Amino acid sequence: MEMDLDRFCRELPKLELHAHLNGSLSRSTMLQLQRYHADAGISDETNAFFDEFQIGAGDTRNLSDCFQVFNIAHALTSTPETLKLATTLTLEEFQEDGCCYIELRSTPRETSHMTKRQYIDAIVQAMQYVLI
Repeated sequence: MEMDLDRFCRELPKLELHAHLNGSLSRSTMLQLQRYHADAGISDETNAFFDEFQIGAGDTRNLSDCFQVFNIAHALTSTPETLKLATTLTLEEFQEDGCCYIELRSTPRETSHMTKRQYIDAIVQAMQYVLI
């Protein structure tokens, strides 16, 4: 019995050798992070994300305009809690896609809500949670 090519590809184990955390945030993850910010009363400029940063067929924005999403991703991951949530959700999404090895990259950043050490700790805690 032959397996169709689509199913075969979906079931193959996958490797991700160069993924950047903030570049890997799915729309679903960004929505959850945005809700977390709203519920926690954290003010930032992410509220305009889904109103102003929708890319669709026929969109005339250039590549540099599209890179604005990274500023939004950084704003959404500006606290230890949101960084941990983003890391956890992103790793879980890679697992759901069949990824069995990932090199997930991120540069520790200090924000008004966390130190570089807290940044690293949040990512490590998320990795430990997902691996359990």
